[in-house]
Amino acid sequence: MLIPLTLAGYARYLKGIQDDGTPFEPSPDPMLAELQAIVAPLEIGREGQDYSCLRQLYSRKDVFGLDLYEAGLGERIEGMVKELYAGVGAVRRVLHDYVSKR
Repeated sequence: MLIPLTLAGYARYLKGIQDDGTPFEPSPDPMLAELQAIVAPLEIGREGQDYSCLRQLYSRKDVFGLDLYEAGLGERIEGMVKELYAGVGAVRRVLHDYVSKR
């Protein structure tokens, strides 16, 4: 359960917004701009948004080594991303919820 949560956290990391809503600069990566463009349509705290852009991210074999949808994890990860994008403080809450279930 925690590996999909870690992968979901990557979509939140790419957004470059801390849990308190302030921006941060992600670590240098030659693919950073390309991957950030995938999550660009997503907004922290916006209800009812379309998360279909995540398929472009989590199906990338060049990033994850396999298509996570073909592996049966894509939809689970998407659900977790939705939780992480719920608003300010969502990352802390979601991490606490999942870790305390262990």
